[in-house]
Amino acid sequence: MRRNDEKRLEEALVLIPEEERAAWIQEAKRLGRIVDSYGRIEKKRHWNASLGKYEFVAEVSSLYNEARCADRVIIRRQHHRAMAPSGFTLDRWHREYQRAGVATTIRETE
Repeated sequence: MRRNDEKRLEEALVLIPEEERAAWIQEAKRLGRIVDSYGRIEKKRHWNASLGKYEFVAEVSSLYNEARCADRVIIRRQHHRAMAPSGFTLDRWHREYQRAGVATTIRETE
């Protein structure tokens, strides 16, 4: 993790009780690895002619399933993190991650 990432992560966690911060840091790092993997996928969507729309490829689907949180500390504060984020959420995280680092994956902690 870059030094600037650490600073942004600390700033994002300022409202989180001290005893929960380690869990949030681990979650940010875990999601950062997933977002990195998402960024390495060359073709993220394909055209589904029968549905008449683009859809995410299987590699992306497996990543958003992997992004489900199982940490009780995190889920207690944010229940929605137990559910898989959409491919669109991964895409947004990836764009924001490139600009602002790992803190983008946990910015909704307030």
